[in-house]
Amino acid sequence: MLVSRTTRQESLMLSDKEKLSNYQLDILEYINNNYGASAIKGLVVEALAGCGKSFLLSKVAELLAAKGANADNVRFVVFGKKNQKDLSEKIGKVGFGWSESVKTLHSMAFSVLK
Repeated sequence: MLVSRTTRQESLMLSDKEKLSNYQLDILEYINNNYGASAIKGLVVEALAGCGKSFLLSKVAELLAAKGANADNVRFVVFGKKNQKDLSEKIGKVGFGWSESVKTLHSMAFSVLK
């Protein structure tokens, strides 16, 4: 059975204005359907520049927050400082503590070594 994009977006509480690709919808649906299960240990999103990685990760943060996830238990790891600042701004709108869940690869490694 095929499900329309609009129906998929509505099931994730996304507005019609938010244009998500099928890949982005697949990722959000996977998280929505498996949150709390041991199946989700981590998620890697690889894509070219301008493909909507930051937008998708901000939607992931919103979905996790809506599911009751604690920002202290979630990490978004990005490559560079500029990416970290950009994503922190977007994810910070989700709520208190979420902007601190964004780390660069270097700062994440440093915090593990501390």
